[in-house]
Amino acid sequence: MVSNSQIVDLVKHSMAKEGILSPSVELMGHLESEGFISNAIFVKASGSTVDGESKKYELVVKYIKDTEIFKHNNAVQRICKSEHHVYKNVFPALNDILEQHGLDESIAAPRCYGCYNVDNVYVIVLEHLGSAGFEVQDKTRPLNLDHLILLLREHAKIHASSVALKVQQKDLYEKLMPLNGDVLEMSFDNRDVVEVVNESALAAIDSFKGKDHDLYERTCRSFRKLPADVYMDLLELNAVEEKTVLNHGDCWNDNYLFKYEDGDGTHPTNAKLIDFQSAHVHSPVYDISNMIYSVSEAKPEHFGVLLRSYHDSLTHYLKRLDCDPEFFTLQDLKAHWKKYALRGLIVALYTMRVIIAVKPAEKKQDKGFLGVVLDESLKELFDQRVRSIVRHYFTSMEIIDTI
Repeated sequence: MVSNSQIVDLVKHSMAKEGILSPSVELMGHLESEGFISNAIFVKASGSTVDGESKKYELVVKYIKDTEIFKHNNAVQRICKSEHHVYKNVFPALNDILEQHGLDESIAAPRCYGCYNVDNVYVIVLEHLGSAGFEVQDKTRPLNLDHLILLLREHAKIHASSVALKVQQKDLYEKLMPLNGDVLEMSFDNRDVVEVVNESALAAIDSFKGKDHDLYERTCRSFRKLPADVYMDLLELNAVEEKTVLNHGDCWNDNYLFKYEDGDGTHPTNAKLIDFQSAHVHSPVYDISNMIYSVSEAKPEHFGVLLRSYHDSLTHYLKRLDCDPEFFTLQDLKAHWKKYALRGLIVALYTMRVIIAVKPAEKKQDKGFLGVVLDESLKELFDQRVRSIVRHYFTSMEIIDTI
């Protein structure tokens, strides 16, 4: 366990790297969050530079929860180590690539002030985005088109900068990536996880059995294997894929924060991504499909707009980073969607309960985030969202070649 005194010392060390002399550190308590693996403590720090300039910082200190289940779970330890690696090593390399090519922007993640290992507990000191004016949208409400296009641009920036690193600094790329791999794949050594994934995804499909029989039958025909087995088949297919990028890998509402100039929360001007524990190298379609099926309204009429918007952003960044824009053409994107979009759908199916559940207390601790008990008032919303994303998946396959 990381003690309060250790947290204070780590923050002081982080502030010293910022040139703050004798910083004052105050622990403000745990942040309310939907995090299932990590603790997040809100910290205020202040002090003066050698020039006498006073500075104040509002920070989040993130580390693994102190539970016996997590401390002795190899998959959990690996993904916490992976996020630590992303902030300490990967993002600095990607931001250097952006800066070297004259882009006055950085990866859309909170600023990292320090990464530490305290008795094999990985600790990250981050900017508190809430204090910087960023906010999370109500997760029971799908994000509108403005939010999605902005997010796709930020995903495309990460994807393109990872391509640039691979092409222009191959040795460094191979040292930094691939990361630990897919989170579910690591967890599938535990048969209980496999069973819960299958049960959760199949229960989501069963939710519309009596409401849309044709859609139900079509879905059942598509899953000739259990969802977890289909998922692993898609990972094996991706293992020989040449056109891969660094994915965020966990694209649900609570991992996206937005800033607005207006007060109605409909037209974001900036976005940040958090929680990179699931970051891994995969087809870009994993992030895209994961996002569309987990946080959007999944309207088929928006599908072409979203794919083209993503591809335009990816091409923009590839050009700015002196990479061949033909690395990933629109035709490549369509082909990848046909091969890999099902993976994003499977993830959304087994996580939809937690995506729309309101209270963290509703989680059954013995099953973690997959053991969410859905409030009765949200069951109709759950059914509607599930039918919407499944219907979108089939429609996307019918219209993909017309985009």
